[in-house]
Amino acid sequence: MENGVGIHEGMDVFTVAVLGQRLRERQGEIEETIFARLPATDADGEELARGRREAIRSCLELVMLVFEQDGSWDDLPLVPPAAVVQARRVARSGRALSTVLQKYIGGYSILWDFVLEEIEQASLSQSERAELLRVASVRLTSVAQQVLPVVATTHTGERGKRPQSREERVSTIVRAVLQGLRVNTDELGYDVDGNHIGVVVTGADAMEAVETLAGKLNRRLLRVPQDDGVVWAWLGGRGAINQTDLPELGEVSPGLRISFGEPASGQKGFRETHCQAEEAMQVALHQRQLITRFADVLLLVPAVEDEQRGNSLISIYLAPLERSSEKNPTLKETLLAYFEAELNTTATAARLKVDRRTAMTRLRTVEARLGFPIYKRHAELEVALRLDQLRRSTRSQGE
Repeated sequence: MENGVGIHEGMDVFTVAVLGQRLRERQGEIEETIFARLPATDADGEELARGRREAIRSCLELVMLVFEQDGSWDDLPLVPPAAVVQARRVARSGRALSTVLQKYIGGYSILWDFVLEEIEQASLSQSERAELLRVASVRLTSVAQQVLPVVATTHTGERGKRPQSREERVSTIVRAVLQGLRVNTDELGYDVDGNHIGVVVTGADAMEAVETLAGKLNRRLLRVPQDDGVVWAWLGGRGAINQTDLPELGEVSPGLRISFGEPASGQKGFRETHCQAEEAMQVALHQRQLITRFADVLLLVPAVEDEQRGNSLISIYLAPLERSSEKNPTLKETLLAYFEAELNTTATAARLKVDRRTAMTRLRTVEARLGFPIYKRHAELEVALRLDQLRRSTRSQGE
């Protein structure tokens, strides 16, 4: 028995070490590929996503060490601590063990593709290649045999701990539903097969705000407080909920923000309206207004979440309107007024308190600067303007 794992290698161990070195040179690429091809679910938060990346990175590091090591493996960690921590974290989130193990198997399969690619590129005879494949397979399998049982045991043990409070049990059930799992939802006291509007609230008095909403709408409330002070909520009941009927909340805390998903039904709708509310909150955090609806910011969300995309929008569509010695914002103001007036020139002039000819001249200047008619890029221009307003508002709030 060699290397402490029952491996007897009939070839030069340096060849395996070289394979390990080549894989290490691509370790970042391999990590990103696994992370991208095994995407997180909609219910994953920042903590789970970060933990998943750390587990992938640490397992890859163990594989690299096992491939590179030409002596005993006794000094190598059997299981990366990050993988154990993530197993506990995933269990507490309500995800099934089968889902976790499928992710690991998928990750090892992707890694094996990289191993095959490196071996195929090596200058080896057929017999040498076959032996290298055998040894690589044995070593990778040995890592999986070390990691997977510990991950499974850790996950099962954590899931076996009954939550200490009803709030924790409700949170576990809700996260399972968000993941698309079939679970008993009786304890929720809420019909997940009914009609819903997803709500996300952040700020002081968040719990009171969702209770007020549910009371004024005469709707059943399901609320799930999060560790970061955010409250997830669903408003349910018979019949569809019309967002135009949402009531005023009266005086609220200045920092309170409420985002709504769109009305939906069934468990699929339960998940979709929640995801929409979460995306709308990404915009709401940059606005001064209390309520943000997903339908109103749908096109704006990607530009807010992806800073580079947002920068491109402003660079392409707004920067040409600011290219003047005095950097006069008149052109942007005219364009915004034009959109708010539903592309009516007369109404635009009234909003700007100028005559119609002046408004027309400014709009022609806008098109000349952009190099295309406004109507051909209406959506992009409006999103860019709204994003610019958000960024300016965020900067002013920070001053």
